[in-house]
Amino acid sequence: MKETGAEQAFWLGHSLGGLVGYGVAQGPEGGKLAGLLELGAPVYLKSEPFLRTLISLGVRAAWPGSIRQSWVSASMAPFLGYLALPLSDIVVNPRHVPPRVLRQLSVNMMAAMSRKVLLQFQDWISHDVFRSYDRKTDWRAGIAKLQLPVLVMGGSADRLATAANVEAQYALLTSPDRTLHVFGRDRGDKMDYGHGDLIFGTGAPMEVYPVIREWLEQRATPLPPTPAPAQG
Repeated sequence: MKETGAEQAFWLGHSLGGLVGYGVAQGPEGGKLAGLLELGAPVYLKSEPFLRTLISLGVRAAWPGSIRQSWVSASMAPFLGYLALPLSDIVVNPRHVPPRVLRQLSVNMMAAMSRKVLLQFQDWISHDVFRSYDRKTDWRAGIAKLQLPVLVMGGSADRLATAANVEAQYALLTSPDRTLHVFGRDRGDKMDYGHGDLIFGTGAPMEVYPVIREWLEQRATPLPPTPAPAQG
């Protein structure tokens, strides 16, 4: 907004980025948002034994400051696409992301995660909540109060933000301008979408991106016409 001079901007967030968008929309900067585009954002996190155990291990590994999972990801990257690594289908549908892209993502996209973030995830999963670190703000309840345009998107094969999850998230909304789109073969797409496929899947540029672009074009302020270059 500082670069463009616009008074408002749209928030497009994937996964945790989408959850952050919901928090921003409910905070003091919410008036600066023209709309939310939620892509694979798990507003509901199932309290499954597997997830609880995984997060608990992460919290311990992150003591005292953060967990350097980027090192693990970089070390595993050369094997991606050749071996079926445990838990890989939670992050993506392996059949929908080329091995070369998987290796690049593993090396370049993973960052250290702070212990406080992991503790917050632990709280969300253990208590089936979506709230602030101090537990004072219930962001899930606040979704029903949002009146800005919202596009909720998910993948039919997403194991983190399942189709049922995003549909339940959509049901919370009361905004007069709200849209739900779950990408998958049962809706005419060429492949069922996992979590990361919504951005990096081979079909995303032809199936996901156009939905986002069309939604934005219908709601964004048109740019003024570019002046024709001077003749002479």
